[in-house]
Amino acid sequence: MSVRRGVVILVLVVSALLVSSVAQAQESFLGLGLHMPEGGLLNRTDFSLVLNGDITKQVSGIGESQGQVVSQSATDSGGALLGLRYHVNSLIAIDANYGYTRNFQDYVTGTTTASIQSSVHIFTGAAVVTAPFHLFGIRPYVLAGGGGIFFRPSGDINASVGGEVTDAKPAVVYGVGADFALIPHISIRGEYRGYFVQAPDFGFDGLNTGKYTHIASPGIGVVFHF
Repeated sequence: MSVRRGVVILVLVVSALLVSSVAQAQESFLGLGLHMPEGGLLNRTDFSLVLNGDITKQVSGIGESQGQVVSQSATDSGGALLGLRYHVNSLIAIDANYGYTRNFQDYVTGTTTASIQSSVHIFTGAAVVTAPFHLFGIRPYVLAGGGGIFFRPSGDINASVGGEVTDAKPAVVYGVGADFALIPHISIRGEYRGYFVQAPDFGFDGLNTGKYTHIASPGIGVVFHF
């Protein structure tokens, strides 16, 4: 199965989960007797700040680069992820996140190399399946969704090839993690997120690989509950 086909299938599955979660928000789910969290909107909402590391897989391909093989990679970097999670019921939640990091996108074509410093802005939404129980204060979850990643050149003339433009790419996100209840209203979150996204080319055919890359993003942070 190609990566492109896998991305399409995952997006369809996530869409089905979102529709199902809304339709069953106030009903029992698979006989587990799930319930709506008590209180108003804020009582069902978590806010999080996660510090993470981003590791990008190197890819190579011809793409639109006039028959020349292009290798693309990115420097490892640290970043931050802001999140808002709304609990539809004790099992299903909906996630919205914004992430940021800055790195160098590196390219090799034959004997030519190029490096572009870019700010990376990540916008994603996801369906979250959360364990409807705590085990020693730990509540695990899995998630899958989609969004967009924007690769914006920093404008540093010493880390530029000149003329590059912001490159926006659709992305698929998946992840697994757990929240550990530290004190009332505050938890510690450890998670791993992965992103499938087409390698950026900043508007240059000569930097286009035509390939999807993978960004691994482990992180740890804090969650605030009301």
